[in-house]
Amino acid sequence: MSLRLKLFGVSLLTLVLPWAGCTYVREMEAALKQGFEQSLQGSAQTIAAALNDRPELLYGDAQSFRRETQGAPILAHRLPGEPVLDGYRDDWGLATAAAIPLAPDPRGEAGPARYWAGVRDRYLYLYIEVEDAFVQYSTPTEPGDRVVLADDRGRRLVFATAAPGPLGASVMVGDTLTNNLEQRVAGFWRQTANGYALEIQAPLTLVGTALSLHVVNAGEAGDRRVGSATAFAETGTLVYPRDALADTIKAFTQPGLRIRVVDTHGWLLASQGELARTDTGEPAGGFLSTLYGWLLKPAEQPYESIVTGWLTSPPVQTALTGRANAAWFADPLLPDSIVQASRPLLAGERIMGAIALEQGSGSMLTLTNRALTRLMNFTLLATLIAALGSVGYATLLSIRVGRLARAAEGALGPHGELNATVPGTRAGDELGALARSFARLLNRLGDYNDYLRGLASKLSHELRTPLAVITSSLENLEQEQDPAQRQLYQQRIHSGAQRLDRLVSAMSEATHIEQTVKDAERSWFRPGPVIEAAVRGYADAYPQRRFNVSGNDQGLSVSGSPDLLVQLLDKLVDNALSFAPADAMIDVRLDTNANDLILRVANPGPGLPESMTGRLFESLVSVRDNGGDKPHLGLGLFIVRLIADYHGGTVAANNLPDGSGVVFQVRLPTQ
Repeated sequence: MSLRLKLFGVSLLTLVLPWAGCTYVREMEAALKQGFEQSLQGSAQTIAAALNDRPELLYGDAQSFRRETQGAPILAHRLPGEPVLDGYRDDWGLATAAAIPLAPDPRGEAGPARYWAGVRDRYLYLYIEVEDAFVQYSTPTEPGDRVVLADDRGRRLVFATAAPGPLGASVMVGDTLTNNLEQRVAGFWRQTANGYALEIQAPLTLVGTALSLHVVNAGEAGDRRVGSATAFAETGTLVYPRDALADTIKAFTQPGLRIRVVDTHGWLLASQGELARTDTGEPAGGFLSTLYGWLLKPAEQPYESIVTGWLTSPPVQTALTGRANAAWFADPLLPDSIVQASRPLLAGERIMGAIALEQGSGSMLTLTNRALTRLMNFTLLATLIAALGSVGYATLLSIRVGRLARAAEGALGPHGELNATVPGTRAGDELGALARSFARLLNRLGDYNDYLRGLASKLSHELRTPLAVITSSLENLEQEQDPAQRQLYQQRIHSGAQRLDRLVSAMSEATHIEQTVKDAERSWFRPGPVIEAAVRGYADAYPQRRFNVSGNDQGLSVSGSPDLLVQLLDKLVDNALSFAPADAMIDVRLDTNANDLILRVANPGPGLPESMTGRLFESLVSVRDNGGDKPHLGLGLFIVRLIADYHGGTVAANNLPDGSGVVFQVRLPTQ
């Protein structure tokens, strides 16, 4: 071993100072955490005292609470809006994972039937999905597959139909099905690929506080119940978030504190307040604090947001057994930790639920980070000075040569990636000149290598819009029964395939793209119908996005290619989708003036940078972040300009007057 390495090893003994400092900081952090938990537990105890012995706040009345432990409860979310009774669940605002199996245990394994339940204003909504290879519909003499609702007063409502569509609820007297309909209840039956779906609306005053739900499958061997929340003779509690409970805990809310109340099964009944999170981009202490926290922060289980309606964290499950508890969770998006403290809620000596308080560790995190950063900075500085003094100037040249050799050996990674970081490029001697030459060579090789690696992904991005149109049309074609609509979707598929073929050919000849546009066949056509059809295709391809098309061409025509005009609109809409928020409206408008047709595509989002004003429509230029998950070729707006030139028009991009987004404007001369 060389003398340089021996002296360097001795200097590393100073690292005992950071270790001692970290131990002290961790002890201080543990004490702060304990005090934080005790403070939160005290607040939880105060709120629990206001809710204890008041089961009517959680369940509506004391009888519902007693029943809640006997039969399987019907668990309902509070819906963000009023659903439309059409047999579809896309307007409920609930995740698929929120489905509850129709079984004695609502948290058991999924079976052939499952349901979603929700409450909005004065109504209860139910959505039942049933897997059935053969759906048997009712006839005048034989009842078919059906869904039965029963309340605690022995009243039963039967949903059965002779064909999919709207239906009512027939009243059953004893075991006899009558022709009397309950006028206050409505439903919609929809045939699905795996069976059927039923959407129901019923007033809460009719349902009451107890309900059972049953699915009956009719067959040759007789009726068979395939899914039930409870038995006919036993109804479960209808559990849903109640305004009285929310109003009660709202009085205890504080900034940065979230209060949640669950029933005996862990079902979320109320949530008030929001966590105050430290979203400053970088915690106190900068990059070094982030690095130290990553190396030294103790392991914490990740914090999970509620999606299904169940709150299943360990502190809550412990509280439902009668013991208070607290735990720390790691926020996956922000540097804060989240502490959750829970306590049981009691009705006499019985547990009727639990309360959970959550708060971020923002202030405590800042304190410990600052202390840790300062301590580590001072001790690492002392270690560095000791190491440099021990090694001395005699080892400087050997260190530089060794670093340069290691950089050369590590320049090429295991997967062909290049690392152009070369030490010693600022030195003014011969080694510095060698390092700079080596760095320039690696940078050139790296740029070329990055271009080759990214070219395939950039090309694939250009294919996504026509592929999305084809995919959405195929999906709609599978579900559409109307021949006229099927023919329309077939035409869209054919048109998208043709556009895809032309797009692939154009990209394979990217160096000759100008000539490709010039050689396109020219004809007179009205742009209004072309643009409206294209926007309808975008709405099908991106059902989660919103589009608006307005204006008309006043019967005027332009000379050019309809396919090229659609390709121009593809690029502008794709550009708008990339920058607009998910809930924003993409506005497409066609206006006229004395001599021109004016096509405008506007979207909210970030404005255009001033540096790109004169280069936005050049080839291989993009303002997108190339480090994202949607790489781009940089030809989109360049193709827009070429197509506008081909039609004798012009294209421009400007920020909206109020600064809320960007508008692209294409002027086309008319006949």
